[in-house]
Amino acid sequence: MSRSHRANSSRSRTLPPGAAIFGLLAGLGAIAVGLWLGYREMASPQAEGEVIGNEYIKGANYSPMVRYEVEGQTYQIHGPMSPRPPVYRVGERVTVWYPPGRPAEGRLRGFFEVWGRALAVGGAGVSLALAGLWALTSRSRRTRIRFR
Repeated sequence: MSRSHRANSSRSRTLPPGAAIFGLLAGLGAIAVGLWLGYREMASPQAEGEVIGNEYIKGANYSPMVRYEVEGQTYQIHGPMSPRPPVYRVGERVTVWYPPGRPAEGRLRGFFEVWGRALAVGGAGVSLALAGLWALTSRSRRTRIRFR
């Protein structure tokens, strides 16, 4: 190995401030998108439905069958799978959310159904934002991100 190659490989570089700022801004943007996704889900139209059965699915899981009505038309959906015993009882009243103008695409209102995507995107955003903020505020040469 040549002497100049060894000298270059032993030298380390710090993360450029632009990359740290990009991480911070991308993280804040992802947090905003996560909040928007959650708000959009909360603002969706809803209908009251009734569990009409629990369908057994391979692997000892159950999926509730729900019937609901929107503007005089009846729809039926399968809810999220759950292990034994089924989470929903036949005859139980549930809230079904659907996209505006598309009532056939309904889904049961549960915490993860509403906030799952928002939490995933927002959580990634928090991670990016914290990494960018850490890189920007780090002053010590020992704690800066280094690439070799």
